[in-house]
Amino acid sequence: MYQWLGRYYVVNGSQLGGGDEAGGSVADGWFYFVLFKIVVPALFSIISVTGVTGNALVVYVILSKRQMRTVTNLLLLNLAFADLCFVIVIPPFTAYEYSTESWQLGRFACRLMHYLINVTAYVTVYTLVLVSAVRYMTVVHGVRTAALRTTTNVSVMIGAIWIIMIVVNIPIWTAYDVR
Repeated sequence: MYQWLGRYYVVNGSQLGGGDEAGGSVADGWFYFVLFKIVVPALFSIISVTGVTGNALVVYVILSKRQMRTVTNLLLLNLAFADLCFVIVIPPFTAYEYSTESWQLGRFACRLMHYLINVTAYVTVYTLVLVSAVRYMTVVHGVRTAALRTTTNVSVMIGAIWIIMIVVNIPIWTAYDVR
């Protein structure tokens, strides 16, 4: 991460800009100030608002209309829900991390952020694997696999993905801490 040291920024031990002794200019310091304190948080805010709006609409449409609860739409619902969990937590915390000198939100928020990054990423990946498997069964094996491709079976598989990813990523919860 970066740290403002009076006249220059330090990123992972390397000076980025500042006075003559830092090997850069004051303009370099302002560039990083504007980038990390204004631009990145603003972009993350846009990502959060757009992500929450879009994914909430997907969740609403699929859950509000009974005829929308097909196998494919249940998989899309799971992707939207995982992404919703991601955009509610990760971009705001990351924007905060970029815009402040140190992490002030405490140990729980730090661990929650890193844990949710991993859980939601893996849930998304394995849901896409499930989408591929269902599509393969539909296209290649058609009628023979229709009994496997039910909304009940897919719901059980989605639940299993969430449970497995929540359990498998528990070590991430203990790996992160505030210094």
